[in-house]
Amino acid sequence: MFCRKFQKEMPGLDAPPWPGELGQRIYENISAEAWKMWEERMKMILNEYRLMPWQKEAQEIVKKHMEDFFFGEGAAAPRLCSGTGEGLKSASSFQLPASSSHADS
Repeated sequence: MFCRKFQKEMPGLDAPPWPGELGQRIYENISAEAWKMWEERMKMILNEYRLMPWQKEAQEIVKKHMEDFFFGEGAAAPRLCSGTGEGLKSASSFQLPASSSHADS
């Protein structure tokens, strides 16, 4: 299948990984490797926002980030730069909004 995240043919998922229309879109357009990247990103989001995945509000936040990760502006992973690894770093960067509390320096 053609992965929209990596912009190339890759092995797909075995089944829709999320309920509803979004899960079907991911199943049809996103590779298994891109989904693994998302799972790592999702862990970071859950920890950053201190979300409980079984709560409806948390699921909506995760869904919004998931849609942005796979289908939002700039969602396609950039091609890797030769030798430096900078492309890989850029491919996985995703800025979360700054929290309202700041740690004392």
